Amino acid sequence: MLKSYGFTLLELLVSLAIVGILVSIAVPTYQSQIRDVYRSEAQVALQSLAVTLETHYRQQLSYVGAELYDNDADRSALDTDQLFPKYLPKDYSGEDYAEQSRYLLSLETTPNTYSLSATAQGVQVDTASGWATLRQWQKHRIRGDLRPHLSK
Repeated sequence: MLKSYGFTLLELLVSLAIVGILVSIAVPTYQSQIRDVYRSEAQVALQSLAVTLETHYRQQLSYVGAELYDNDADRSALDTDQLFPKYLPKDYSGEDYAEQSRYLLSLETTPNTYSLSATAQGVQVDTASGWATLRQWQKHRIRGDLRPHLSK
């Protein structure tokens, strides 16, 4: 009697088909999750920049003058108005940081308002989801009457 070792061709083809089906489901799901994580990173960066802008406002009494700096800038020599890097991930400062970035941050200010946006770059652009740009804005309002109170 002959002993058979190994797998038949049919068994190998069935297992290969099962693995192919699992991979075709898993890879797009993984890529979607990675995009969501990077989108969350951009949202956190916008919130961090908003906090930094509020600190700038409390020191200068205006949002004007706040700037974003290039990722490859010497951080020890930054001006006090240069608050945050332009590209995400913010800690990446290689020579190709603009091409390798996932989001480009932009900032527009007036004395009492600011507008922040994070625009998706490269593979992070997902036009089907409608999440190409994330935006946040703030209007600083002065509460109360600033006229001096006179007592009689």
